[in-house]
Amino acid sequence: ADINKLYSAMDLFVLPSIYEGVGIALLEAQANGLTCLASDRVPAEAQIRKEFMFLPLNGAKWKAEIQQIYGKLARNRQLDILYIKEAFRSRHYDIEKESCWLQEYYEDTNIDVYI
Repeated sequence: ADINKLYSAMDLFVLPSIYEGVGIALLEAQANGLTCLASDRVPAEAQIRKEFMFLPLNGAKWKAEIQQIYGKLARNRQLDILYIKEAFRSRHYDIEKESCWLQEYYEDTNIDVYI
């Protein structure tokens, strides 16, 4: 019932099938935005998105392709993290930067506070 949540937890959908029809699971994975690897035994009609690759049933090729995809995902995540950090800093949500600014502000202010 919650298959979309499961797909959302995935980075990649792999279908090394010896025989497969179009495959509902493969269509669902693409609908959820996943990059898909499928065996060349899967019909061409199964490809909806460009982030899809057909591979022959050869373990070395699958391993190499999966490693390449994960390398790309890792680089993209690093870029996303840098972008997110900069977006937070530019909107004054970086606690380290803002606490330093606040400390300097109070140190430079010559207001006497009486309690």
